[in-house]
Amino acid sequence: MKSGDRRDFARLVRVLSKAGASSIIFDIDFPEQGLPDGDAAFVAAVAGAGNVILPALLPPADYSKLSAPSPTGVDPLARWLWHPKVLVSGTPPEARSSTLSFPDLAAAARGIAHFNSEPDPDGVYRRMPLLIRYADGYVPGLALLAATDALQVDPSTIEVSFGTAIRMPAAKMPDGTTRDVSIPIDRNGRMIVDFAEPWGTGFARYSFTGLLEAENDPDKADQAASVIDGAHVLVADITTSGADYGPTPFERVYPKAGLHLNILNSILSDHFLRAPAWWVVLLLNAAFAALVWFFAWRLRPLACSLLSVLAWAALGAGEFWLFTAGGIMPTLAAPTLGMVLLLIAVNAYRFLLSEREKLAFRLRMERYFAPKLMTKILANQGKLMTADQKVITILFSDISGFTSWSTTQTPDSIHHTLNEYFEVMTEIVFRHEGTVDKFIGDGLMAFFGDPLPQRDHALRAVRTGIEMQQALRGLRERWAAEGRAQLHIRIGINTGEAVVGDMGSRRIMAYTAIGANVNLGSRLESKAPVDGVLVSAPVHDAVKDAVGTRFAGRITAKGISEDFDTWEVIVP
Repeated sequence: MKSGDRRDFARLVRVLSKAGASSIIFDIDFPEQGLPDGDAAFVAAVAGAGNVILPALLPPADYSKLSAPSPTGVDPLARWLWHPKVLVSGTPPEARSSTLSFPDLAAAARGIAHFNSEPDPDGVYRRMPLLIRYADGYVPGLALLAATDALQVDPSTIEVSFGTAIRMPAAKMPDGTTRDVSIPIDRNGRMIVDFAEPWGTGFARYSFTGLLEAENDPDKADQAASVIDGAHVLVADITTSGADYGPTPFERVYPKAGLHLNILNSILSDHFLRAPAWWVVLLLNAAFAALVWFFAWRLRPLACSLLSVLAWAALGAGEFWLFTAGGIMPTLAAPTLGMVLLLIAVNAYRFLLSEREKLAFRLRMERYFAPKLMTKILANQGKLMTADQKVITILFSDISGFTSWSTTQTPDSIHHTLNEYFEVMTEIVFRHEGTVDKFIGDGLMAFFGDPLPQRDHALRAVRTGIEMQQALRGLRERWAAEGRAQLHIRIGINTGEAVVGDMGSRRIMAYTAIGANVNLGSRLESKAPVDGVLVSAPVHDAVKDAVGTRFAGRITAKGISEDFDTWEVIVP
């Protein structure tokens, strides 16, 4: 689709409307006009559907000096403002300017709502503003507007008590009943998001192009209608940039568009999360603190620790029951922190410090070394705290064509595939008692012969390379059966002197190898054939009697002054 051509969006709206979507909610704005024919088709499709909700971006009032001024004359957002009955005032977000879709498209929409989202101070998305103050009214969120339409609630009858709830009277629920729905909000008009399920297994998802195929394919149209009929559809682009994602309490990478879906699901099912009253939290924490202090005052450290943990478990069980039965948010942070601090104070400091240092060292080292080497390494930790020059064998691997492949995949697919691939490759390196130096994007660097001496480090590296290629064949067969990506790798291996040790800053350290021979290993990888293993002369001389090889010619590599001979290892 050409830039600015919205004909495909028009087609999508028609497909969704024909499939019976109750509402079509766009998490994509169209502030600028595009090609006339495409815009006209898009406007006509939106008007014909009659249930399309478009977003508006409302910069906070604090940003008013940075944002463009609102146009003079009639404010295009004025006709979409809500004027609910505000029973208790609060401090909702306020905006003084807005960005809507281009006028003809906005006029054809069923409604306009904001799609603003802001994380909590720790950067995690837990709450969403349902109302933003604008001019003499309020702009609802996408989910709230869609829910109001679905429940047939007149916005003018809605009652708002900031700090308590948004009350939607006489809502006609999906189960056929009619009742008042109270959406709990804080003084800022924010609702706690009740995440239904993990993103990958929750709401049904369809690709843009997949839905367009239903336009002329009756079978695909029937399949789409079987799921979309009566459903609320959110149209979002989650492939553009990292700004479209954010961490939630349950997932480190989550599409922000999913926040609207979870809120809409909560309202339509009348199931919400509520923060407990502040005085309830205060009394609960005070009672727990008094109990733990009593244990610490009257009992020995071990008994105090055991009873404190039991008391905390009982408190957690009670809060979990309140969470599952009534949607009351747990408040275990304060009592947990207090208990941990107390237990640290009443138990032996040296013992805890010593064990923590050992654990931290082991966890850091296990990222690099095979588990069966850790016992030997821990017996001589000082060896790892210095750098030394020694002869090692360095292995580099890289995925061929990764950049072009990754542009065709979703972030979830890239994340899942790379993690599965690196897990298998790391296990192979560890099986041959190699050291995993680092992951460089889609590449892997490992070396052999350190930290413990290995007389056959070159052969270990070559056998590792062979097994990596063989293992990837198996992965490709399984991925092909699952309709997933087909990855191919190149591997380069070199032997020579390098400086090896724990290097870095005081805050960030890495056990790594550096030197010209390390660079040569990287150059060999870049020259290696796809699905092949390319080695230098020192490696070939060390392994030629154990594995099959064939001369691959002399090559020139960037940064290397002279041509050098290379051999390709025959991978069975």
